[in-house]
Amino acid sequence: MLKAGCAGLAERVYGGAALLMAGVRSGPEISLEQEEAVRCLASAVVERGEDWSLVSLRRVVDGNADLLFPGGVVELISVWAALRDQDMIAAMSDVEEPRLSRRVRMAILLRLAEAPGLRDAERKAVSVLAAHGKGLAGGRIVARTVDAIWQAAGDHASGFPWFTKRITLTGVYLSVFLFWLARGEDREAVEAFLDRRLKAVLSLSRFRHPLRSVVPSHPVDA
Repeated sequence: MLKAGCAGLAERVYGGAALLMAGVRSGPEISLEQEEAVRCLASAVVERGEDWSLVSLRRVVDGNADLLFPGGVVELISVWAALRDQDMIAAMSDVEEPRLSRRVRMAILLRLAEAPGLRDAERKAVSVLAAHGKGLAGGRIVARTVDAIWQAAGDHASGFPWFTKRITLTGVYLSVFLFWLARGEDREAVEAFLDRRLKAVLSLSRFRHPLRSVVPSHPVDA
């Protein structure tokens, strides 16, 4: 049931992400109190099997912690995803790999970390979004993550190339994310699947090429 739910949600999320790319950088403003509460709950979800819920939040943090999230559990998950994006960008800050495509690959693998319990936490988050019919919220989350991957990789595209790179990588990231949920314990299989998906789009530096002759673009780091 989870597999079917993930697949259906992925379709809605991809459509939502495509619609939301233009405003992707207007992510949630996260207060220090929200960050501390979410990181505390996330540790309990990952390490002790707690649920993504306001009930768990009140139990793990304090009885009034839910007041920090007027948007409910969907806002809670959105903030958690944004914090994971921030952590990925920070982890990539000292990377000296000169090739943009390799930096994108590294950023994706960092985002899909190997920490024990993390995949279960992600499954629970997907299940919450699916149960609430929040494909659009999932789209926002994925759109921000894909943009964060390009930021972490040091991409400087603008205009139409900025948009097409992110739309293309959304399909790659979603397919790899679902593979990771299912078989993430086999890191070599995850990396091989990611490599096949990246190869399938030929190369990240050619995302913009089919429309280059008709759409003006600024130089990008390929």
